[in-house]
Amino acid sequence: MPQNQGLPPQFKPYQGRNPRPNNSNRLKYQNHLHHNPQQPMVKLQQQFYPVQPVLMAINNIARQIEYYFSEENLTIDNYLRSKLSKDGFAPLSLISKFYRVVNMSFGGDANLVLAALREIVANETATVNVVEGSLVTNETATVNVVEGSLVTNEAEAVSETNEVKETSPLDRYFIRSKSWSNWLPETFETEVNIEKELAGDALDQFMISVPPVPQQEEEISAESTPQQQEARDESAPVATSEPELTL
Repeated sequence: MPQNQGLPPQFKPYQGRNPRPNNSNRLKYQNHLHHNPQQPMVKLQQQFYPVQPVLMAINNIARQIEYYFSEENLTIDNYLRSKLSKDGFAPLSLISKFYRVVNMSFGGDANLVLAALREIVANETATVNVVEGSLVTNETATVNVVEGSLVTNEAEAVSETNEVKETSPLDRYFIRSKSWSNWLPETFETEVNIEKELAGDALDQFMISVPPVPQQEEEISAESTPQQQEARDESAPVATSEPELTL
């Protein structure tokens, strides 16, 4: 029986818009999504979440980012196209403020967005390019959005703010469609200083580490002699809380 049969689509480990074979990291995610009823907790923005919804969020954000740069969306998405540089790149910091990504990332948690970007970079069949670099600006730009305007595409409203922009790790990364030359605007609001293109394990530092799935109690008991099991029961500490995983 296929591993994902009978499960909703959001439980499937991210494989990009063009699926790729599962590697050891995906199998580790699958084990947690499918076989671990007692999940460790992940700390995000001073709150704790079970691993399963966190991994689901990473999968969904990765798919959503690729959708933004798909032909399907760019055909109708004048706003996102207007933000492309002469090389076709848009800042990840901008994409992270689109309301769907904000919702999927538990209110805009940068760790989840970067973990999703890591999944895209590690996917050899991804439909986008990702680079590291810096944004060239004469002054801090503020995007003004008409409140209550109708949004018919996937470049959703970015809230206007008068606050001083804080440095974020998201500022270092930029994304473009692999068919970027088809979507360039007539004038360019964005200028990017590209340092290097990212691929493979370049962003593995942003991968959320998932603890190994514990063995079932009956499997341990079956492999132990009665004397070993009795000694284990007497020496085992009493668990007071679920294990925690801090990003």
